[in-house]
Amino acid sequence: MAEREINNVLGAGAVFRDNSSIPLGTDFRTYLWRRLFACEVLLALIGPHWWDPIEPGGRAPVMNPDDFVRRELEAALTWNIQVIPVVTEGVGKLTGRQFPASLESLPYRQYHEVRTRSADTDLRELAHRLGDPERQSSAPSAGGVSMRDNRGIVQTGSNSQATQHFGSRPDDD
Repeated sequence: MAEREINNVLGAGAVFRDNSSIPLGTDFRTYLWRRLFACEVLLALIGPHWWDPIEPGGRAPVMNPDDFVRRELEAALTWNIQVIPVVTEGVGKLTGRQFPASLESLPYRQYHEVRTRSADTDLRELAHRLGDPERQSSAPSAGGVSMRDNRGIVQTGSNSQATQHFGSRPDDD
């Protein structure tokens, strides 16, 4: 629903979702960095289980410096890409929660809430707010929206290509 609504407002192909937009057989690490570099807005989908300790040692993925979603959020913030937290019902305000230092600005960014009973309406409102000309005039001119989710779905770990690109924008090899 969100993808369709955002594409309706911003134009076909405006949304990039890692789980359905990466061509089969493609090295997702390089592809993700290039798409992140090109996006104008990153929607950080934050649900009630975002802080759940699902890793060995009892820590949440967001607290792991090697977590790929965390690294994408860090890169977006470093590259001055507009990051919009999209919180689901049950999360509430992000302030007062523990974030790693590299993501300390995340809870202070204006967020958008998506509630279970009004998800369609909330997502439609998000799409229209993304398409608002006032927002577009203050945002960097690139293109596209990247939607990321940190519920432990993304495989994480140390990988040299991602490390190589973090902190500086990837080249167009």
